Amino acid sequence: MPPSLLSPVPSVTGTVVLSPLTPLCASKFSEGFFTLEIQDFPFRIGRDEGNGHNYRASGTQNNLSVQDNEPFQVSRKHCFIEKEGDSFYVRDNGSSLGTIVNGVPIGVRQISLSEALKPGENTLMLGTARSSFKFLVEIL
Repeated sequence: MPPSLLSPVPSVTGTVVLSPLTPLCASKFSEGFFTLEIQDFPFRIGRDEGNGHNYRASGTQNNLSVQDNEPFQVSRKHCFIEKEGDSFYVRDNGSSLGTIVNGVPIGVRQISLSEALKPGENTLMLGTARSSFKFLVEIL
């Protein structure tokens, strides 16, 4: 088949960028949080345990802790973004309400605990479809 008839393959550098997708979600974070380039995997996301919302570069705690109030949408150790080879995944960490990736629910009450992220734009929602914790995850 001539090269001009082949579909272009998206160029992926392996850069992962996380951004709040809704104003309500952005308001839950510290001032000036607009995007975060994820460089270390697994990248853990969960509910703040009373220390305020923040970003941690490493350690066994959450890399990104979000402030949530009852009724909780986000578990303490909700989910993580991981890299396997050249692919990226969101894996629910057994949260009670689950995680939604590109409209696909994952978690202990679903068929799968993980969902692949595609090159380009992806949506990540922590908790149910009513949750304000909605992010854009870009694979560049």
